Parts: sequence; structure tokens; C-alpha cells
Amino acid sequence: DSPPDTPLVTIPAELKGALTKALLKFGRLDRHPGGVPKLSAAVSAELGHAHELTDEQLVGAAEALHAEWKRMSHSGDKAREKKARNKLTRLQLCDDVLRLSRLRLRPLAISVADGLPEWWTSPSNDEDLVRGSAAHGFGAAAQMFSDPSLFKNAPKGFDPEALECKEAMFRRIKAVIEGAAGAHARKPGGAGG
Repeated sequence: DSPPDTPLVTIPAELKGALTKALLKFGRLDRHPGGVPKLSAAVSAELGHAHELTDEQLVGAAEALHAEWKRMSHSGDKAREKKARNKLTRLQLCDDVLRLSRLRLRPLAISVADGLPEWWTSPSNDEDLVRGSAAHGFGAAAQMFSDPSLFKNAPKGFDPEALECKEAMFRRIKAVIEGAAGAHARKPGGAGG
């Protein structure tokens, strides 16, 4: 084993930073059908120019970076552990979004305490949030709301970049993920119950 400060990923810092941002925005696209080209495009977009890795090298770098975060989450350095755990949690949320983006969602209750806009409906806007996050990146509110295929019921002038809106959407996507997980847990093998 290497010491905790020795990185597993030996790629240039700029490329490592772009890969990190892409993974924390879109998840492990390399593990989903057709996802490697999208991950490649996301890394290039973060860099502002095309990267020079082959698909195989990009997938290997993503695997190594993920392994590095796992290792750092148990390094004994509390600050590093917390940062690594936060990255792993965010990565898991992104992966859950990718998985859910291919499914029809069941309606979830909406309460005033959720902080969602009054026009929000479930499951329609929940599906928009999941599909928008998968397409534009986790937390990319401005891009999601400017996509004409999403949030068709949002009123003109709605500000998705407002902090309270972003926080409400983050809470909602977590609730949607938890709700979907709970629905599958209640229906083993797809049977009603």
C-alpha cells in the first residue's frame, strides 16, 4: 500500500481536476451504456479543450480516482476523510440520478416545507429534475430550466439560480431517490404488496 498522501491517479493536475468535476456533475457515466463518450465530452468541456486520453485511459482514470477517494475516506486524516466521503456521497447521488433517469417515477407527496415552487407537480417535475440532472449535470439549474423539453410549467421569470430554489431542488432529488429506493424495497421482484 502507498502512503495516504500518494495519489493513485498520475494524470496532470488540470486533467484530474476536470475529471473530478465531470464525475461530481454527471456520476460514473463510464459504467452506463453509451456513457464513455459523454464523460469524455464532459471532461473536455471542463478543460475548455479536448483532452488527449483514449476511452480506455479515461475509464481507467475514473476508476483510479474513485479508488483514491475510497482510500482517502479511511486515511486517518479527518479533513481528508470528510472531503473524500463528500465526493463519494455526491458520486452516489449522481449515479442514482443516472439510474432513475431511465425510469418512470411514482408521485411523491409535496409539502410547503419542501420549499419547492408552488407550480411544482409530481411526478412530472420530479422526472424533469432527474432527466435534467442526468443530461446537464447535477446542480446545473440554469441549464435545466433553459432546456425546452423540461419544466414546461415553470412560469416566465422563474429564477432557478436562487439559493433557496437550488437547496429545495437538492432536497427534492434526494427525496426522489429515497422514494424510488423505498418503492423497490416494498415491491420485491416487481410484485405489488
